[in-house]
Amino acid sequence: MNEILLSGCDWKLTGWYRNQWRSKTSMELNMTILPTIPLMNATVPGTIQKDLMENGWLKDLNIGLQSLDAEWVNNREWILEKKFCVEPDWVHDRCELVFEGLDYNGEVYLNGSKVVGFEGMFKPVTIDVTEKLVTGEKENLLEVGR
Repeated sequence: MNEILLSGCDWKLTGWYRNQWRSKTSMELNMTILPTIPLMNATVPGTIQKDLMENGWLKDLNIGLQSLDAEWVNNREWILEKKFCVEPDWVHDRCELVFEGLDYNGEVYLNGSKVVGFEGMFKPVTIDVTEKLVTGEKENLLEVGR
């Protein structure tokens, strides 16, 4: 069994107003919508709040009442993304994308196509992505949003 570990500190994070990340294009102006919180480094597994603190968007939530300054975080939708390559000889009969625990609800996209929606606390999710992977020098784009 071949395995590519996708966890690590090479993920990216953006924050969006509700539902804007799905289309990324304004219906009225036909222009690209930019995220409200721009692209920043992220770590998976991890938490949005921790990534925001490490990138200077939040103060330490464990000090005094500074956690009150983070209440806006729950009013955004967050997209974690990672680009990765797959060697052509790596792919066999079936390729699965395995999440050991997703929290709480959201959607997973691979190369622009929704592959699964999820709901539940720390729910493990396994997805057959054999037909969605690209191989060779072209990068795959994995996005997990909620």
